[in-house]
Amino acid sequence: MAQVATRSGGQCECRGQCGACRSGVRCLAVNRLPHPDTGSKVVLTTAHLDHDASSGDLDNLRHFCNGCHLRYDKDFHRQNATKT
Repeated sequence: MAQVATRSGGQCECRGQCGACRSGVRCLAVNRLPHPDTGSKVVLTTAHLDHDASSGDLDNLRHFCNGCHLRYDKDFHRQNATKT
């Protein structure tokens, strides 16, 4: 996971995958600083693009701010909620 942090440079790596950011334009959220849109403190988390936590391939991992990560995973969470 350290390689993901190094690659991200402390900035959210979302480029539209979450559905809220403009496609191709990197999210401006920076770890531990106020989010540029919401003002809440940014916490970068490691997102698994294929939703498989056992996959540690760097191409499958992105550092997303908490907002982008939650939006990216919303359908996955909804599917799991209906199962449980």
